[in-house]
Formats: sequence, structure tokens, C-alpha cells
Amino acid sequence: MKEKQYAVIGLGTFGYNVAVELEKKGIQVLAVDNDPEIVDKNKRISYPGINSRRY
Repeated sequence: MKEKQYAVIGLGTFGYNVAVELEKKGIQVLAVDNDPEIVDKNKRISYPGINSRRY
């Protein structure tokens, strides 16, 4: 069976907690936020983060 993968868009209070809980269950999570500081701050959690801000 293929491993489940989810994307969480927005790392505010809700999105952050969703990403953390999914990761705790061993689910691969891609976290996306437009604030590079939030993405950098949350790199300590084992899901990749993407800064969605366009330059």
C-alpha cells in the first residue's frame, strides 16, 4: 500500500498543529506558508516546508 502524503497550506496555529499531529502518526507532510520566517522556524519538525511567496 502506498504511504499517505498530505499538504498543509498555512502554518498558523491550526495548520501547524495539523502538520504536527499528522507527522506524529508517521504521515508524510508537506507544509506551505508565505512567510519565510515561519517556514524556517518550523524546520525542526520532520516535514519539509515551502515558502510560497513569489518574488
